[in-house]
Amino acid sequence: METLIEEIAIHKEVLHCYDNYTICIDSLINKIPDLKHQAKKSKVFAYMSGFGLKNNIKAEEFDLSPYVDFDNIYLNDLKEFLLNTFK
Repeated sequence: METLIEEIAIHKEVLHCYDNYTICIDSLINKIPDLKHQAKKSKVFAYMSGFGLKNNIKAEEFDLSPYVDFDNIYLNDLKEFLLNTFK
């Protein structure tokens, strides 16, 4: 799911900020005991929370359309699969 959101994100520059954070953490991993790499889902969570999505908000209460491109060609195979499955 995280890869999907990354691919269809509208504001990819926000995701690039998180990449810079990851590079910084990577440079410190061997210097600070117990410091761990972040889970991949942390990047997408940071992206969405930057626009106001919080853990306690139900998905139906948050409009994702300003932040993800539901018309992205990356989704074509998934859309086709779902349409054929639920005919």
